[in-house]
Amino acid sequence: VELAAPPVGRLLSRRASEPRPLRAAAFRLTLNVLLAAVLALTLFYTWSSYQRFVAVAVQQATRAAADRAAAVRSLLDEHALSLRRLARSIEVARAGGAADLDERLGRFHRGHESHLNIGMSDSNGRIVASSPLANARGEPLVGRSVAARPYFSEARERLAVAFVPLVMGTLHVRDATGEELGDIVAEPLLDAEGAFAGLVYGALDSRVDIPK
Repeated sequence: VELAAPPVGRLLSRRASEPRPLRAAAFRLTLNVLLAAVLALTLFYTWSSYQRFVAVAVQQATRAAADRAAAVRSLLDEHALSLRRLARSIEVARAGGAADLDERLGRFHRGHESHLNIGMSDSNGRIVASSPLANARGEPLVGRSVAARPYFSEARERLAVAFVPLVMGTLHVRDATGEELGDIVAEPLLDAEGAFAGLVYGALDSRVDIPK
Protein backbone atom coordinates (compact mmCIF):
# COMPACT_ATOMS: atom_id res chain seq x y z
CA VAL A 1 0.00 0.00 0.00
CA GLU A 2 1.49 3.31 -0.97
CA LEU A 3 0.82 6.32 1.27
CA ALA A 4 0.21 9.61 -0.46
CA ALA A 5 2.81 12.20 0.45
CA PRO A 6 1.43 15.52 1.76
CA PRO A 7 1.74 18.39 -0.60
CA VAL A 8 5.02 20.34 -0.25
CA GLY A 9 3.20 23.66 0.06
CA ARG A 10 1.27 22.43 3.09
CA LEU A 11 4.47 21.32 4.86
CA LEU A 12 6.16 24.63 4.21
CA SER A 13 3.10 26.54 5.45
CA ARG A 14 2.98 24.44 8.66
CA ARG A 15 6.70 24.96 9.35
CA ALA A 16 6.42 28.67 8.73
CA SER A 17 3.51 28.98 11.15
CA GLU A 18 5.10 27.03 14.02
CA PRO A 19 7.42 29.85 15.35
CA ARG A 20 4.62 32.40 15.48
CA PRO A 21 3.35 31.51 19.01
CA LEU A 22 6.92 31.78 20.31
CA ARG A 23 7.39 35.20 18.70
CA ALA A 24 4.05 36.38 20.07
CA ALA A 25 4.94 35.16 23.55
CA ALA A 26 8.34 36.82 23.36
CA PHE A 27 6.69 40.07 22.21
CA ARG A 28 4.18 39.96 25.04
CA LEU A 29 6.93 39.24 27.56
CA THR A 30 9.02 42.12 26.26
CA LEU A 31 6.01 44.43 26.31
CA ASN A 32 5.16 43.43 29.87
CA VAL A 33 8.74 44.01 30.99
CA LEU A 34 8.74 47.44 29.37
CA LEU A 35 5.38 48.33 30.93
CA ALA A 36 6.60 47.14 34.34
CA ALA A 37 9.73 49.24 33.96
CA VAL A 38 7.70 52.29 32.97
CA LEU A 39 5.33 51.71 35.89
CA ALA A 40 8.24 51.31 38.30
CA LEU A 41 9.87 54.50 37.03
CA THR A 42 6.53 56.34 37.28
CA LEU A 43 5.99 55.14 40.84
CA PHE A 44 9.55 56.04 41.78
CA TYR A 45 9.19 59.52 40.30
CA THR A 46 5.80 59.98 41.98
CA TRP A 47 7.17 58.84 45.36
CA SER A 48 10.25 61.05 44.98
CA SER A 49 8.06 64.02 44.07
CA TYR A 50 5.77 63.29 47.04
CA GLN A 51 8.76 63.09 49.39
CA ARG A 52 10.08 66.40 48.08
CA PHE A 53 6.62 67.95 48.46
CA VAL A 54 6.30 66.69 52.04
CA ALA A 55 9.81 67.90 52.90
CA VAL A 56 9.10 71.37 51.49
CA ALA A 57 5.70 71.51 53.24
CA VAL A 58 7.24 70.50 56.58
CA GLN A 59 10.02 73.02 56.13
CA GLN A 60 7.55 75.80 55.31
CA ALA A 61 5.29 74.86 58.23
CA THR A 62 8.25 74.76 60.61
CA ARG A 63 9.47 78.14 59.39
CA ALA A 64 5.96 79.62 59.67
CA ALA A 65 5.56 78.25 63.20
CA ALA A 66 8.95 79.62 64.20
CA ASP A 67 8.12 83.01 62.69
CA ARG A 68 4.77 83.13 64.49
CA ALA A 69 6.35 82.07 67.78
CA ALA A 70 8.94 84.84 67.38
CA ALA A 71 6.19 87.35 66.56
CA VAL A 72 4.16 86.29 69.61
CA ARG A 73 7.22 86.53 71.83
CA SER A 74 8.04 89.96 70.44
CA LEU A 75 4.47 91.09 71.10
CA LEU A 76 4.58 89.74 74.65
CA ASP A 77 7.93 91.45 75.25
CA GLU A 78 6.45 94.72 74.01
CA HIS A 79 3.49 94.45 76.39
CA ALA A 80 5.77 93.34 79.22
CA LEU A 81 7.80 96.51 78.76
CA SER A 82 4.61 98.60 78.86
CA LEU A 83 3.45 96.83 82.03
CA ARG A 84 6.87 97.32 83.61
CA ARG A 85 6.60 101.06 83.03
CA LEU A 86 3.08 101.03 84.46
CA ALA A 87 4.27 99.11 87.52
CA ARG A 88 7.10 101.54 88.18
CA SER A 89 4.72 104.51 87.87
CA ILE A 90 2.29 102.84 90.31
CA GLU A 91 5.09 102.23 92.79
CA VAL A 92 6.02 105.92 92.66
CA ALA A 93 2.36 106.97 92.91
CA ARG A 94 1.70 104.71 95.91
CA ALA A 95 4.82 105.98 97.65
CA GLY A 96 3.40 109.48 97.25
CA GLY A 97 0.00 108.47 98.59
CA ALA A 98 -1.89 108.56 95.27
CA ALA A 99 -5.24 106.74 95.29
CA ASP A 100 -6.24 106.96 91.61
CA LEU A 101 -5.14 103.40 90.78
CA ASP A 102 -8.29 102.44 88.85
CA GLU A 103 -7.96 105.58 86.72
CA ARG A 104 -4.31 104.82 86.01
CA LEU A 105 -5.18 101.31 84.91
CA GLY A 106 -8.06 102.65 82.83
CA ARG A 107 -5.82 105.10 80.97
CA PHE A 108 -3.32 102.34 80.30
CA HIS A 109 -6.09 99.98 79.13
CA ARG A 110 -7.52 102.52 76.72
CA GLY A 111 -4.09 102.76 75.12
CA HIS A 112 -3.75 98.96 74.95
CA GLU A 113 -7.11 97.68 73.76
CA SER A 114 -5.66 94.30 72.77
CA HIS A 115 -5.75 93.44 76.47
CA LEU A 116 -8.91 91.83 77.77
CA ASN A 117 -8.30 93.45 81.14
CA ILE A 118 -5.63 95.09 83.27
CA GLY A 119 -5.50 94.31 86.96
CA MET A 120 -3.49 95.03 90.05
CA SER A 121 -3.27 92.85 93.15
CA ASP A 122 -1.86 93.24 96.62
CA SER A 123 0.80 90.94 98.06
CA ASN A 124 -1.85 88.36 98.98
CA GLY A 125 -3.26 88.17 95.46
CA ARG A 126 -6.45 90.14 96.08
CA ILE A 127 -7.38 92.40 93.14
CA VAL A 128 -7.37 96.01 94.37
CA ALA A 129 -7.73 97.82 91.06
CA SER A 130 -9.02 96.80 87.65
CA SER A 131 -9.91 97.95 84.17
CA PRO A 132 -12.66 97.33 83.45
CA LEU A 133 -14.12 97.54 86.94
CA ALA A 134 -16.79 94.93 86.11
CA ASN A 135 -17.05 92.05 83.66
CA ALA A 136 -19.60 91.50 80.89
CA ARG A 137 -22.05 90.11 83.46
CA GLY A 138 -21.86 93.28 85.53
CA GLU A 139 -19.94 91.53 88.31
CA PRO A 140 -17.15 93.56 89.98
CA LEU A 141 -13.61 92.36 89.36
CA VAL A 142 -12.08 94.18 92.32
CA GLY A 143 -12.00 91.97 95.40
CA ARG A 144 -11.41 88.70 93.57
CA SER A 145 -8.22 86.73 94.12
CA VAL A 146 -5.47 85.69 91.72
CA ALA A 147 -3.36 84.07 94.47
CA ALA A 148 -3.84 80.60 92.97
CA ARG A 149 -2.85 81.65 89.47
CA PRO A 150 0.58 80.46 88.22
CA TYR A 151 1.62 83.93 87.09
CA PHE A 152 1.08 85.31 90.61
CA SER A 153 3.30 82.72 92.31
CA GLU A 154 5.94 82.99 89.60
CA ALA A 155 6.12 86.79 89.78
CA ARG A 156 6.21 86.66 93.59
CA GLU A 157 8.94 84.03 93.77
CA ARG A 158 11.16 85.35 90.99
CA LEU A 159 10.43 89.08 91.43
CA ALA A 160 10.47 89.22 87.65
CA VAL A 161 7.96 89.38 84.84
CA ALA A 162 5.90 86.21 84.37
CA PHE A 163 4.51 84.94 81.08
CA VAL A 164 1.70 82.40 81.00
CA PRO A 165 0.54 81.71 77.40
CA LEU A 166 -2.92 80.53 76.39
CA VAL A 167 -4.75 80.80 79.68
CA MET A 168 -8.45 79.94 79.55
CA GLY A 169 -9.88 82.86 81.47
CA THR A 170 -13.08 82.56 83.46
CA LEU A 171 -13.61 86.20 84.47
CA HIS A 172 -16.01 86.83 81.55
CA VAL A 173 -14.44 90.22 80.93
CA ARG A 174 -15.92 90.62 77.44
CA ASP A 175 -17.84 87.36 76.97
CA ALA A 176 -20.67 86.85 79.44
CA THR A 177 -21.16 83.17 78.59
CA GLY A 178 -17.96 81.61 77.26
CA GLU A 179 -14.35 81.32 78.38
CA GLU A 180 -11.76 83.74 77.03
CA LEU A 181 -8.34 82.66 75.79
CA GLY A 182 -5.53 85.04 76.71
CA ASP A 183 -1.78 85.34 77.18
CA ILE A 184 -0.98 86.65 80.65
CA VAL A 185 1.87 89.06 81.33
CA ALA A 186 2.42 89.89 85.00
CA GLU A 187 4.89 92.40 86.42
CA PRO A 188 5.65 92.37 90.17
CA LEU A 189 5.23 95.48 92.29
CA LEU A 190 7.93 96.20 94.87
CA ASP A 191 7.76 98.23 98.05
CA ALA A 192 10.41 100.71 99.28
CA GLU A 193 12.54 97.84 100.62
CA GLY A 194 12.36 95.89 97.36
CA ALA A 195 9.99 93.26 98.73
CA PHE A 196 7.03 91.85 96.81
CA ALA A 197 4.00 94.11 97.17
CA GLY A 198 1.63 92.68 94.57
CA LEU A 199 1.57 92.71 90.80
CA VAL A 200 0.17 94.37 87.72
CA TYR A 201 -1.08 91.97 85.08
CA GLY A 202 -2.62 92.12 81.64
CA ALA A 203 -4.50 89.44 79.71
CA LEU A 204 -3.60 89.82 76.06
CA ASP A 205 -6.50 88.67 73.89
CA SER A 206 -5.25 85.63 71.92
CA ARG A 207 -7.57 86.52 69.04
CA VAL A 208 -5.67 89.69 68.16
CA ASP A 209 -3.76 89.68 64.88
CA ILE A 210 -0.07 88.99 65.28
CA PRO A 211 2.05 91.47 63.29
CA LYS A 212 4.06 89.73 60.57
